[in-house]
Amino acid sequence: MSPSHPTDRTIQLARQSTRWSQADSAGGYTMRYITAMRNYLIDLWGDGEAADKSLVLLLGHLASKGFGESEKGRLRDYLLRSARGAATAQYRREPSEVVPPIDQMQVDDPAWLDNWRECLLARVWRALERFEHANPGNFEYSALRLATDHPDDTESMLAIRVGNKFETQVTPQRFRITLEAARLRFAQLIADEVTDTLESPTTEDVNAELAAIGLQHLVVPFLGRTK
Repeated sequence: MSPSHPTDRTIQLARQSTRWSQADSAGGYTMRYITAMRNYLIDLWGDGEAADKSLVLLLGHLASKGFGESEKGRLRDYLLRSARGAATAQYRREPSEVVPPIDQMQVDDPAWLDNWRECLLARVWRALERFEHANPGNFEYSALRLATDHPDDTESMLAIRVGNKFETQVTPQRFRITLEAARLRFAQLIADEVTDTLESPTTEDVNAELAAIGLQHLVVPFLGRTK
């Protein structure tokens, strides 16, 4: 089992050209981020059933109308506004004792940014895990996951953990090389994920968004490194 890792020691910002507003299925594209919206609505509203009904309304609208020709900019802003509108519509349909805090639902609300960041990170972790599963002999996901979950472990301890998981011997040096590759790939996946939420972004746009949502520190160490 030899570690597989990117040959380039740097990552690229804005290397993809996906335009979220031009997605073939607005509802399908939005489903990628449904967890962020649901958790945010529940955090603010405290009513899981009402949150779910609101999102059903939103997905139904997107399925029939799409994103709309005028939608540009950041997807997270669009989805926040859409969630706010859907919560308002749901409350009008079925008034409840708890009124949705519509005024608090702003694009710069820290609670929204926290949920958005966690949703993107979850998607990146799943992508790294899929990469590991698709490449026999690779254990980048496992190495990074173990290093993240056991920050006080030494390389030798982490090498033993991953070796036990895969029932093979892993030296500390091999673990270190794989962990470095995993962090590099993780950073690129974050950059790609953020790029997909912006409309035709430049490198500066992606960098600014990474900073805005609190993920820049995971990417910056891999910008401009030599090969």
